Amino acid sequence: EKSISTCDEIAIKDDGRNFTPVCYAGAFMQIFQPLDTDDKSLVSKFNLTSENTWDFCKKFDGQKRVTCREESWPLYLEQISSADGLIKFCGVLDAKGTDACFINILYLIPIQFRFNIPAITNYCSGFPDKLQGMCFAMTASRILEQQRQQQTIQAWRGTGIWVRVDIGRFNYF
Repeated sequence: EKSISTCDEIAIKDDGRNFTPVCYAGAFMQIFQPLDTDDKSLVSKFNLTSENTWDFCKKFDGQKRVTCREESWPLYLEQISSADGLIKFCGVLDAKGTDACFINILYLIPIQFRFNIPAITNYCSGFPDKLQGMCFAMTASRILEQQRQQQTIQAWRGTGIWVRVDIGRFNYF
């Protein structure tokens, strides 16, 4: 909670640029996706599970609540691996938050399915029409982003600077 309130203090710049959404995402990501021993020790007191995370997130309002829910997705991998499960996962938020949740989680889905187009097509086809279109759009966006990143990696390799990218550790399904 201290990290979140710190975001409110430091993330809005004098020129009006607002970085609070990115700051909130980073703070909640550290809680739900700790990467190393230090991270894990910092968040161990929360003891969050899929059973109590929503109660934790409900303590926050507005964008903070939405971001908390979105960043908790690793605790709900099995649930969000189906269209109905994602609808339920995001559906606890208000209408604006639900839409934001769908957009952000659907952007992750291609990675979780390891860019397996038939599996993603099957997943997206399980949504009602409006969300089905969003699912395919976010998939296309993510695939284009992945291709751009791969081109960047290839460009770096061409410079003689060795770059190692281990995307395998981020695949959860």
